[in-house]
Amino acid sequence: MLSTGADWAVLGVIAGAFLLFWSPVVVAAIRDIERMGLVVLLVLLALGTGGVTWFASWIVVFRMPRRAQQSPAWQASGDRYYRA
Repeated sequence: MLSTGADWAVLGVIAGAFLLFWSPVVVAAIRDIERMGLVVLLVLLALGTGGVTWFASWIVVFRMPRRAQQSPAWQASGDRYYRA
């Protein structure tokens, strides 16, 4: 199957392209933005629009506000006093 260096290079290019394509969604998940679905939609629309909306998804990722932090009341009582 993957016996030559060229085969491994092709596999690496495909894997890199896949990761690069989905990178706005990964960054949006790490930043925990409010409208994650909008980023996913823009990334998927990039498949048919030649990549224009892929760049727009990066703009949305960094311009969209982060999700509001929940109050500590939702945590279990033992977790409130734990400090890392």
